[in-house]
Amino acid sequence: MAAAAPALIMKIGSYQLQNLLQQRTRFLFLDLRVGDVDRIHELLRGSVVVDEAQAVGHVRENSPDHDFPIVLVCENGSRSLQVAQDLGEAGFSNLFVVRDGFIGLCAP
Repeated sequence: MAAAAPALIMKIGSYQLQNLLQQRTRFLFLDLRVGDVDRIHELLRGSVVVDEAQAVGHVRENSPDHDFPIVLVCENGSRSLQVAQDLGEAGFSNLFVVRDGFIGLCAP
């Protein structure tokens, strides 16, 4: 049996995220930010707040399959990238990280 191809982690910006939301594309959207942060930003509509340590388990429980699109956002993109790598190692392959995280979404 052939080994699974490594996950491709795509970095997306606010326009790509906005397109996903407007097209009503089905995807799992994880908000990995911590602390008392803005949870009502328009581009975070539909996201689920998940602790970084619980992210892989949450995806395993809530993703229909290993190819289901998963979008990750954190404060600046670094935590999302690490979680995406963890998800890739767990066999998930359709991974998107919001470039520069929430900070990037709010930039003009």
